[in-house]
Amino acid sequence: MDFRIISESSTNIVTLGEKRDEVRERLGEYRSFKRTPGSDESDQFLNSGVLVTYSSQDRVIMLEFVAPAQVTLADIELMNQELEYLVERLATKDLVVERDDYGGVITPLAVGLYAPSGVVEGVQIGGD
Repeated sequence: MDFRIISESSTNIVTLGEKRDEVRERLGEYRSFKRTPGSDESDQFLNSGVLVTYSSQDRVIMLEFVAPAQVTLADIELMNQELEYLVERLATKDLVVERDDYGGVITPLAVGLYAPSGVVEGVQIGGD
């Protein structure tokens, strides 16, 4: 599934704050899980490559994208790209990647890039 990041809280398909039932209806087959006993519940949408975490009020608080999801920001594909390449390409759109041990965060949108090997394996919107 192709996800286009529109803002720090929204894609063309799912938005932070949406109701759980609406997301499930739109994205289809899922399995629910908790990362730890005290954590918020998440859904893994089996065919789209997105994991959605909900608040106790059943609202989306975090989106995580993994293969086979395709994720773009400012018409730049993020998934499976070399982090160095993205740093350069995003800079042309006035977006900065602040690096960390796991990849980096695109500012000012606070979009996380998980790239521990130097290639983006996951993208995150929302969360802590």
